[in-house]
Amino acid sequence: MNTDNSDFILQQILTRMLARQDPLSGADVTIDTVHDKIHDGDAFMWSYNVTLAGGLDSFVRIETPNTSDIFHIEWSIVATAGVTAIFREDYTGAHVSGNVLTPVNRNRNSTKTSMLTVCHTPNGGADGDILWQDFAGVAGVPVSAKPGNTSSRAEFPLRQGGVYLMSVAGTNDDIVTYNFDGYFSS
Repeated sequence: MNTDNSDFILQQILTRMLARQDPLSGADVTIDTVHDKIHDGDAFMWSYNVTLAGGLDSFVRIETPNTSDIFHIEWSIVATAGVTAIFREDYTGAHVSGNVLTPVNRNRNSTKTSMLTVCHTPNGGADGDILWQDFAGVAGVPVSAKPGNTSSRAEFPLRQGGVYLMSVAGTNDDIVTYNFDGYFSS
């Protein structure tokens, strides 16, 4: 019979290693999903800047692939004055190949490419159903307008084979930056 604690200690070490626990504190060790997706090369971002000339609205179309992979998206909209941002599902307009935004893989060592199609200034179509909307900044005459920013505040897992539209309405000569960030999961 073994009278020392070596077997017990070995079992504790193996249990903590297999259960992903810190060997000193026993605390569970976890890796954030987004962080894991970045390392796997499955996280991407897109950015688009536009000046809303003549008070016109701006649009970005997002199409997800019809695969088993689900894209989880977050966004932020930053503007030099007050804007209204609306995110819609079931948009029917077509993408314009010359306006496709280039995805950036957040793992700069990965060769994986995004399966999402994101383009600015899509071609026509019905807007679709509103999923989210927000107002950012304070609108007013140019001297009193304040910059604004708004964001999704949480990720949206998008439907496979879905088409989405982000629209931003502002005033004349607002400069707007769209930032989209997300990852694919099975």
